[in-house]
Amino acid sequence: MAVISLAAYLLLFAPVNPRSEQYLFTINSGASISTVISEMVNDRYLRSQLGGKIAFALSNTQVVQPGVFNISPRMNAWQIASIIKAGETAGTRVTIPEGYTISQIATRLESSQITSVREFNQALSEIDKNKYSFLSTNNRQVINPFEGYLFPDTYEFYKGMPATQVVERFLKLYHQNFKSIQKLKRLVFLSNK
Repeated sequence: MAVISLAAYLLLFAPVNPRSEQYLFTINSGASISTVISEMVNDRYLRSQLGGKIAFALSNTQVVQPGVFNISPRMNAWQIASIIKAGETAGTRVTIPEGYTISQIATRLESSQITSVREFNQALSEIDKNKYSFLSTNNRQVINPFEGYLFPDTYEFYKGMPATQVVERFLKLYHQNFKSIQKLKRLVFLSNK
């Protein structure tokens, strides 16, 4: 029985190359678990489709997050499934200083290889402005309704991240801070009554 278990581990789950370096593996948006496993087998991160399917199923991985992951052929199937399940992407820190314009933010994101200026501007033009109540949509004098609403902070993005996700992360952080400021203003107002 022990021999069969060892053979199964070596054939299905063992690292492909115990001496290999760590590499970046990209999972595209909308990729299924089966597609990801197939690509990992083809790229020699996993030994077999069956071993990958078993490891992902037993680790209860139901959905894969798009992104760039640090994985290695020296990892076994269980370790790889665990990293993918946890969504541990190979992030890149990008600091957006206060006062940056949309153009400067787009250039910073492109130089950090997060998204291109064109894709960023395209995502801005396609975002549903009604989803964010703080955006000015009826002021005709506003050239870009996002100017001043992409919150300055240090963000963790991954290279090649879809521009719509980048924009939404900016707006969600602004919205969170906007709500906190509104609550603080109400408290100050009530305490002065």
